[in-house]
Amino acid sequence: MLELVMALTLLLLITGVLFAIFRTCSSSFQLGMVRQSLQGQLRRISTRLSRDIRQTSFHSFTSSGATVNVDLEPGLIAVNRDSICMAHFGSYDPVTGQPSWNGYTVYVATSRVPRGQLVSYDVSSSVPQCAPGVVQQELSDFTSSMVSYKTIPSLKAQNGTSKIWTHDLHQFAVTKDYADQVIVVRLGLRGERGHTQSGGRSLAEAAEVVIRFKAENTWPRL
Repeated sequence: MLELVMALTLLLLITGVLFAIFRTCSSSFQLGMVRQSLQGQLRRISTRLSRDIRQTSFHSFTSSGATVNVDLEPGLIAVNRDSICMAHFGSYDPVTGQPSWNGYTVYVATSRVPRGQLVSYDVSSSVPQCAPGVVQQELSDFTSSMVSYKTIPSLKAQNGTSKIWTHDLHQFAVTKDYADQVIVVRLGLRGERGHTQSGGRSLAEAAEVVIRFKAENTWPRL
């Protein structure tokens, strides 16, 4: 009987150790998958942002700032959920070589917490080929009518152009560096999967990048 009790006790100890190792490995695997997903999303978003900003003009780019409070240990923190609007063009004038501006590209960071969405869509111009003054007027409409732009899906969006880039958005902060004529974007993602072994807290992984984008199209200067 004593030998049986000792054998069962030893078996329980071994089983407990193996279970603890399994949970640790499983947690590490889940975090690795989350990290890989976030890094992939960062690359895709950065590539698309780089293309859109590079094709616009620094003077045809505007942003609207917003913040939300996210509950992270040890408490609430305020993070940026900005939105941006930039003029885009369909072609170049064969005579002057200047771009024919015909619409806008909008990126909206939603205010949902703890993780929001980053959504992009195109907006048509009020005129077929908008002149510098029209560009300025419609960029002003973006900053003064943010509710209509930030409502997802937006009535401003052209059909078939809306795209959700991520559901794990933590921070989207955009500033214009007037000295160097570049757009500075701070993009942060945060993913959570499963639960830790103690406290029932969610496993979390964060990824963040700060990129300086150059708006290479220098016309029009508004």
